[in-house]
Amino acid sequence: MPADESVAPATGGTDRVLLERCQDVPAITTDVVGDGTLGEMDPVFQGVLTTYAKEHVDTFGGRWIDRSAGGVVVMAFIDDPEPHLAELLQRRPSPDDIAAVRPPPEITDDRPLGEWGVALDVVQVPNSRREIFSALDDLDTAGETVPGGVAAYPDIRKNRVHIEPQAYVTEEILTGLTEEVLRDGLALGVVCWWGELVDEAPEPIDPGALSDVIVVPDEDGNYPAGTLATCEGLTFDLGALGGLTPLEEIDPGLQAVVEDWLGTGEGQFWEQEGWSLLYEDGESARMVSPDWSYIDAEMAANGWTWVGAGGGGDCDVRVPLPEELGEVEWTVSPVPEVSDTEIRVTATERDCASGEEMGDRLLDPHVVETDDVVWIALAVIQPIGGQECPSNPSTEVVIQLDEPLGDREIRDGLVIGSLTALLGS
Repeated sequence: MPADESVAPATGGTDRVLLERCQDVPAITTDVVGDGTLGEMDPVFQGVLTTYAKEHVDTFGGRWIDRSAGGVVVMAFIDDPEPHLAELLQRRPSPDDIAAVRPPPEITDDRPLGEWGVALDVVQVPNSRREIFSALDDLDTAGETVPGGVAAYPDIRKNRVHIEPQAYVTEEILTGLTEEVLRDGLALGVVCWWGELVDEAPEPIDPGALSDVIVVPDEDGNYPAGTLATCEGLTFDLGALGGLTPLEEIDPGLQAVVEDWLGTGEGQFWEQEGWSLLYEDGESARMVSPDWSYIDAEMAANGWTWVGAGGGGDCDVRVPLPEELGEVEWTVSPVPEVSDTEIRVTATERDCASGEEMGDRLLDPHVVETDDVVWIALAVIQPIGGQECPSNPSTEVVIQLDEPLGDREIRDGLVIGSLTALLGS
């Protein structure tokens, strides 16, 4: 089916045509709706598609599974899609096909692909896969005008090279980036940039004190609703952990997603009971088990559909820092005496920083003292742009207490604790 028409490149305040934002470029869509079965593509079926794509390398635009359409296998070409679809539906597996796995699987079904019961569609795109990867190789100077440079990678679903600036972008910077792309001999319709345009460069974060990041539980160990926390990349409301909705009380479509997954070859080895809804916003949802395995779902053309699963086991629940700040690992050294009114810690930036000292980027600590615990939180202003990853140097930080330490525990204020403990497991 024909692809959606691309949005015209953005026009600057002086009527200059600028690179289009990737967010404004529509993903290539299909009119076909699958049945929601999103298992792995059969390697024999995949081999036929791979072989066909190689035979049409000059016009082939990419291949993907469209989960929002219920698991439709989509092939893209720059020319008329109808002949390609007709030929693919009539094509049979062959021992000469490119093997999708090694060793090559035995062909036990040589029917035409159109008789396999797999939802397949062919769409038209403006750029071939070869053109996209050639453009990626040609972007050798792009990003020289952007603070911190850019990252670039292919975005097959949007049929573009995706450029992601590592810092802010003003119209002046975007104009320079556009000119760089044109100097590399590339058409604007093969490249887009990701981000938000700002009126002026943001003021740098002033070195100073970290504040308002530590959240102390009440006497019963509970946290107020709206307290955000992270666990293995998942962000959720910490205050909602005590009131998760059981699986049998949630949307039937989401129940079906969980039950269907647990009935698969892999899912049968997972925790089968005790699943609950962690969050759902109408577009995406996550269900969790008592061992913190998770199943993700998205709203597709035919209702809720499975999009991923993983996890399992325990993890440390942490308080997320503001986006521009990075985490700092620290250890108490030396061990303080009960009469001490200061604590010395050795602090090390966690993320890559090209081996540079934190210096003024290290914020003063946020400290909360209670009768039982001294909570300490440290954070660092992240360096701009891509960084090398040698070992980062450590810095000694001296923390002054309001009163002698006594027998109080010293704890990281950004670590809430074990997830299984919070869930009462």
